[in-house]
Amino acid sequence: MEITEKVEHSLQNLLTRNVEASKGYSKAAEMVDEPRLTRFFQGQTETRAAFGEQLGREMARHGRVPEQKTTMVADAHRAWMDIKDALGANGAEAVLNECMVGDKRAKETYHEVLHDTALPQSTREMLLQQLTGIEQSIERMESLQEVYS
Repeated sequence: MEITEKVEHSLQNLLTRNVEASKGYSKAAEMVDEPRLTRFFQGQTETRAAFGEQLGREMARHGRVPEQKTTMVADAHRAWMDIKDALGANGAEAVLNECMVGDKRAKETYHEVLHDTALPQSTREMLLQQLTGIEQSIERMESLQEVYS
């Protein structure tokens, strides 16, 4: 099945979100002093980078050229994390909250793409797997928030 421009745009949007998430999680891992959180954030860095690579391969498989980029909004969000850290806003809790915001936005975007887009079956299955991973990340962060709040 050939993908449409709408599907290409949707996949590129998800790829960009995953590049941004990987960078955000890497930044979060640098910002916390708790080994448990550092390991979690490092794991999410790798997972979201892998999601981006999968999306890029899927686009290429359908003859589209993926772009590895971020947005100004995501860059500003990472800068905001730096500012909050510098001001001493309860480190671990603040970083978890910011990561949670990003993953909840990603979850919404995945739902939109899965609902609004005519996707090839293999692409839909890949996105559903990635969405499950993001939902598990959100659940894990919710349990970590109880520990670090």
